[in-house]
Amino acid sequence: MEIKIDREAGIAEIWLTKAERDNKELRESLKPLYKKFRAAKLLPAVFLSGDKDLFDLTAALLKYNRRRSAELEVKRAKA
Repeated sequence: MEIKIDREAGIAEIWLTKAERDNKELRESLKPLYKKFRAAKLLPAVFLSGDKDLFDLTAALLKYNRRRSAELEVKRAKA
């Protein structure tokens, strides 16, 4: 587990590994930590490690966003 605090953004990032993500007891034990962050006016943001290939999924998302942006640009040009 890794915790990063960004006071300027008002966020407390909590990064969990795959093993931590799947550990129900550990996840329950974090609830008091969430309350502590909220009391300090920080939004707790929990990031869970996934099982899929991050590179492939990111590439697909970028391709989709590029295609969608081009479609919207064509619609604006026609209007």
